[in-house]
Amino acid sequence: MKNNNSTSDIAQLSKRFRWVYYAAFSCAVVLLISIIRVQFFSEDPAKYEDFFKQEIITPSRGKILSHDGRTLAMSIPYYLLTWDSTRITDSLFNADVDSLALCLSQLYQDKRPSEYKKYLVKARKNKKQFIYINRKKVTYRELELARTFPIFRLGRFAGGFNPEDVTQRKTPYDRLAYRTVGYIRKNEHNAEYGVGLESSFNQKLKGEPGIRTIALDLNNEWIEANGTFHPAKDGFDLRTTLDIDIQEAAEIALREQLAQSDLLEGATAIVMDVKTGAIRAMANMKKDKNGKFDESYNYAIAEANDPGSTFKLVTLVSLMEDGLITLDTPVDAGNGKWQYSTKVFEDSHAGGYGQLTALTAFEKSSNIAFAKLVTQYYKDNEEQFISRIHSMKIGEKYGFDIEGEATSRIPSPGESSWSALSMPMISMGYSLTITPLHTLTFYNAIANGGKMMKPYLADALLKDGVVVEAYKPQQLLGSVCSKKTLRNVQIAMEGVVKNGTGKNIQDPRYGIAGKTGTAQILFNGVYKDAQGYRKHQASFAGYFPTEDPKYSCIVVLYSTRTRGNFYGAQWAAPVFKKIADFIYNTHPEWHPILKAGSQQPSDDPNIANGLGEESLTAMNQVPLHKRPAISVNNWVEFKTDSTGLGAKNVKLTEGTVANVLNMGLKDAIYRLENQGCRVVVQGQGRVIRQDPPAGTPINGPTTITLTLAPQKK
Repeated sequence: MKNNNSTSDIAQLSKRFRWVYYAAFSCAVVLLISIIRVQFFSEDPAKYEDFFKQEIITPSRGKILSHDGRTLAMSIPYYLLTWDSTRITDSLFNADVDSLALCLSQLYQDKRPSEYKKYLVKARKNKKQFIYINRKKVTYRELELARTFPIFRLGRFAGGFNPEDVTQRKTPYDRLAYRTVGYIRKNEHNAEYGVGLESSFNQKLKGEPGIRTIALDLNNEWIEANGTFHPAKDGFDLRTTLDIDIQEAAEIALREQLAQSDLLEGATAIVMDVKTGAIRAMANMKKDKNGKFDESYNYAIAEANDPGSTFKLVTLVSLMEDGLITLDTPVDAGNGKWQYSTKVFEDSHAGGYGQLTALTAFEKSSNIAFAKLVTQYYKDNEEQFISRIHSMKIGEKYGFDIEGEATSRIPSPGESSWSALSMPMISMGYSLTITPLHTLTFYNAIANGGKMMKPYLADALLKDGVVVEAYKPQQLLGSVCSKKTLRNVQIAMEGVVKNGTGKNIQDPRYGIAGKTGTAQILFNGVYKDAQGYRKHQASFAGYFPTEDPKYSCIVVLYSTRTRGNFYGAQWAAPVFKKIADFIYNTHPEWHPILKAGSQQPSDDPNIANGLGEESLTAMNQVPLHKRPAISVNNWVEFKTDSTGLGAKNVKLTEGTVANVLNMGLKDAIYRLENQGCRVVVQGQGRVIRQDPPAGTPINGPTTITLTLAPQKK
């Protein structure tokens, strides 16, 4: 009986084990099937990209600099405040929305707190996941302040605060050389377009983006993680040939002249370094719909018109180089009117000039004399005249550093547009089109001993202040003419200013050589419309000083429709003179420089405040009785007392406006913008006044107006 019970117990126990085995096996099978289904057949809602992703690293765009390193354009980081209204809980939103609205009103200072609250509540009600709090950009300092605001201080995931990085291109000298420096913008399809140096050198300036792997941490914040990493390559800085001071002088001179008549609609002035072809100034002014002038159109390279009498220099060179005339060759300009073929040629001088020499014809700019000379000497060989012009590269494409160079057009015999009038018209600057830059390049060659240089604006690409690629001067032509012809036409150009149409700009201090020009220009396909209205361009091209030419310059002013005349001598030559005077008065090459051995040590040197390293460089250039010790890594302020020159380190007090008095513009902007301030500049030189003054608390957006003036000598 006992054995039977034992057998029964064993059987029961075995049965239980089988059920446990079956259950465990079934669970294993179910688990295996689940693993296979999840691994191979189901879509996991938690994807890799939810926790890891590749982030583009935006490079810094390079600066555009003047030839002496001053900044013409630079990129400043700004931010737009954006918000996801669905992130925050109802209780937190309701508790803090009033405080947030008040903070935003104080930050932007454009709406009442109630308006901001209404905007936030509406976004919350509509469950907006992305809204711009305001379209106004804020500085980094303002962004850091916004991070402390109620709701925003909770961050991206708990508070919905997600600021957007934007970069704004800033021109410290405002609209100075604006069209030449240019800009880059985006159209409605997000495609880039632009003008000026910003466009032509866009690839070099913008650099190459990088990439890095970021991961979502336990606090739902994106942090850098192991994985793909390629650092961004910041753009190169572009140093130009532009001289800020000459550029400003050219723009001021143009504005002053344009203000003299409501009939002027635009103007350009270009200043070129004679030896190299480097452009020191390229000023362009066009009248807008409000009657104000601004750098909105580049006449210098884009406006190809009949040049008028400035082209008579090309004609004179051609006649003399072909051995057909001398300066003493006689020509009869008659009573001021001369019929040739179907046209009556006229001179502006009442009663005509009568008997002239080629020299006096050039000085007085006689249309009749030049038309007669070319028809007399080239009548049987028109091709020789045009070939001579082309040989001097007057109308060639230069491949200039900025886009938009207009195509010059010089007709040739055999073309459908050629007629019996073509040659005499070309001789006086009509029936052809060239840009002001082409005209100046030819005049510059005459100043440069006949050597024609390619005009250029880009001087070098830099990385961290070191030149990585230099753009050297390029010669277009070894000589436009022989030395004999060159000297004769130089005499003729000097005669224009001494005895002819340009004598109103003579200066006893330095010699000027040049040529006036007046031309009617085509509009709507005609030179004169049915009502008798015409459009003119008045110009003066030349160089200075005549003894050893350093700079060449052209000035062209454009009129609106008028029945009157605009003469180059009256309108363009005075602008040329103002620019030349500025250069002569401010550049040391025409003024004797004291040798170091003859200098007396100074007790009162005028050294600008700034970074110690740069100040030390300045101190080493002048003799001093006392040389104060300064720290090269600190900001330094200089003062002179009874013991001589003294220097002290200046510390920046957080939250207050820095003292930038007696600093150069570059240092002043750097220091103030690092505090998150916006800077407005007036004048040139060193900072003599700042408003608000140093020490003023910085509460929210702050604009500092700096007034600059040249240092006292």
